[in-house]
Amino acid sequence: MVTPFPSNRSNPHGQDPAHHVPEGALADEVRRLIFGFEEKYLSRRPRRIGVYLLGDVLVVRVHGILSPAERQLASSPDGRMLMRQLLLKEMEELRDVLSFELQSVAGVAVLGVTVDLDPENDERIVVCRFDAPLAAEASYRDERRDA
Repeated sequence: MVTPFPSNRSNPHGQDPAHHVPEGALADEVRRLIFGFEEKYLSRRPRRIGVYLLGDVLVVRVHGILSPAERQLASSPDGRMLMRQLLLKEMEELRDVLSFELQSVAGVAVLGVTVDLDPENDERIVVCRFDAPLAAEASYRDERRDA
């Protein structure tokens, strides 16, 4: 089980000061990378990004990315299916960019990146597999941004 660790960090990005986050340079870098990637390539500003490092696997949960119109579309099964199809198409074109950026931050070769969207919960999941473990211990980083 991956658990959050307390942090004494200041509140530089609008995160909830009562929300506990661990110290961890790699998790911080990945969070910044994903936020920048979402903003630059997908024109989205996530409200919250959780980063989970588990050996040679990185899991990122990106919350709060859907527009009001997309949230409305997500209220039907057909709308959710359409949104997932669009995401897959977008990510086909951007997968190499994301892989390169993740490899640059981690310093370890990327074996594969899988992305999925849960429109009902307004969440994108990114799973990245690396050629070697990223850290000796599992770590966790979850930061919030005000919309």
